[in-house]
Amino acid sequence: MNRDRIFKQGLIAHKKDRLAELEIKADRCRKDINIYLFSYEGIKGMEFDKARQAFEDLSCAVDEYKVLREEMRRIENEL
Repeated sequence: MNRDRIFKQGLIAHKKDRLAELEIKADRCRKDINIYLFSYEGIKGMEFDKARQAFEDLSCAVDEYKVLREEMRRIENEL
C-alpha cells in the first residue's frame, strides 16, 4: 500500500512538472501569435503560416494540459 502511494505521489510530481512546461509553451505560443499577427509593418508584415502553426501548437498544449489536470485529480482522489 505504501509503495503504491509513493508511486502515485511521484506520478503527480512528474505531471506537475509537465504542466509547468505546458504553461511555458502556451505562453510562448501566445507571444508568437502576437508577433506574427500584430507587426508594426501592418498587414504586409503578418506571417499567417507561422501564426497558424502557433495556434495549432497552443491548441495541442491546452488539450494536453486539460488531460494531465484531469489525470492528476483522479490520482489525487485515489490517495
